[in-house]
Amino acid sequence: MQKYCILDTETTGTSESSELLSIAIINQNGKTLLDTYVTPTKEKEWPNATKINGITPKFIFEGNFPTLETLNPSIVTVLKQYKNVVMYGADYDSRFIESALSIAKPKVHCCMARFSQYMGIWDETRGIWKRHKLTYAAELVGHDWTGSPHGALSDAQATLSVWNYLESTGAAIVL
Repeated sequence: MQKYCILDTETTGTSESSELLSIAIINQNGKTLLDTYVTPTKEKEWPNATKINGITPKFIFEGNFPTLETLNPSIVTVLKQYKNVVMYGADYDSRFIESALSIAKPKVHCCMARFSQYMGIWDETRGIWKRHKLTYAAELVGHDWTGSPHGALSDAQATLSVWNYLESTGAAIVL
C-alpha cells in the first residue's frame, strides 16, 4: 500500500447542492492517477463557478464525461491503494466523494489546515488558524504552475508542493 495521494476537485459552487465538475488524483511523486471532468446530474449551469474554474456547461454537456455515480468505482480503486489522502480544503472536497471515501477508508489530511497552522495567524472571529488560498500557499513555497490555478490537476500538483514543503519543515506529519 502506498503512503499517500493528493486529490482535488472543481465543483459547480459552494452550496450543499453543488456537484462535482472535475477530479484529479496524483501520487506522492506527482504521477497522475485519475484526471477527468464529471457531468453533474442536477445542475445545468454554474456561472459563478465558471468565472473561477473556467468550466462551462457547454463544455461539460458536449463532452460525454462520466457522472460521479459512474466514476465512483474508479475513484475507490485508486484510493484503496493509499493509506492516506491529502486535500487542500479537505472538509469541502471530501463531501463530494463521501461514498468513495467510506468504501476505500483512507485517512484524510487537510493541507490547508496544516498550512494555516504553519503560518500561525489566529482568526479570533472564527476561533481557528487563518485560512489561506492554495494560490497563496503555492506561491509562498515556490510552486511552479504547469496549468492554471483552479483546475483539479494543477491544484493537486500545487497541493503536493505545499505538502512537500510542510513535510520538509516538520509542519506536516510524514505519513
